[in-house]
Amino acid sequence: MVKAPHVFIVNKGLHNYSQAENFGESVIALTQGTCSRVNATKLLRTITPTLADATLEDWLLVSGPPLVNILACCLFVLKHQRLNLLIYASREELYIQRTLVFY
Repeated sequence: MVKAPHVFIVNKGLHNYSQAENFGESVIALTQGTCSRVNATKLLRTITPTLADATLEDWLLVSGPPLVNILACCLFVLKHQRLNLLIYASREELYIQRTLVFY
């Protein structure tokens, strides 16, 4: 049985994320609202347990402070040697999928 992909919102804010549901079975927030913009250790401890269950087919939805996005991307790449990103294109009002493969 193939598991449907999940979408991990790096930092859930007030944005409407309903379109992200088109890319996965469930939408999971790694952080929500205000989070540290400088305490990397605290952010890493916060997001690591949730991303531990991420699979190769899952998506990271870029959102929120740069540091938490960097850490989430690093964890995903370390685990899968690839990165699946959903990037919101505000002009088109849709998510663009980008996959980067690291060898």
